[in-house]
Amino acid sequence: MKQLLVGFLVLGLTTAALAGEGYVQTGKQGIMHFVQVDKDKATDIATYRRAVDDLCKPDSACQVLFWTENAPVKMPFSHQQTKGKTAYWQYHKKSDSYRLYVDCELFGEIEDAECL
Repeated sequence: MKQLLVGFLVLGLTTAALAGEGYVQTGKQGIMHFVQVDKDKATDIATYRRAVDDLCKPDSACQVLFWTENAPVKMPFSHQQTKGKTAYWQYHKKSDSYRLYVDCELFGEIEDAECL
């Protein structure tokens, strides 16, 4: 019984560590993080940038894909999930370059971002 209780406690702490203000990480695969942003933060680019800062380790390749609903827990994505992304962040360590892609219909124009 103690092991079960400890397991639930660890699971709860892990889940809490994957959540930030305005978002929750729903899954991870390799360097890719899958994140669901709260609907009321859907156009708040600061929430997206905060998630990237929280989830990506400095100087490590990282990709963060964002949804406001139906975020996946693993790959492959359904057709609906593929089309439903609101943003996508990439950091390439070799070239020390990053890119942010956003759904321009949702966000409009954002400096330093390209349309999905």
